[in-house]
Amino acid sequence: MRNGFMKGVMVGGIVAASVGFMMNTDMISGRTKRRMIRSGRNILRKSGSFISEVADLFR
Repeated sequence: MRNGFMKGVMVGGIVAASVGFMMNTDMISGRTKRRMIRSGRNILRKSGSFISEVADLFR
């Protein structure tokens, strides 16, 4: 359970920061927002195992 909790906290923080950034910037076009969302999804997929390894270090 602790592993899932730490992973959720880290991913949630990243998502919250990126959503806050996207909501506060009026200069970003729709196309750029879609690119950011797509790259964010790819990063989350690739970093899933890395986050679990970091969470294991805190045990």
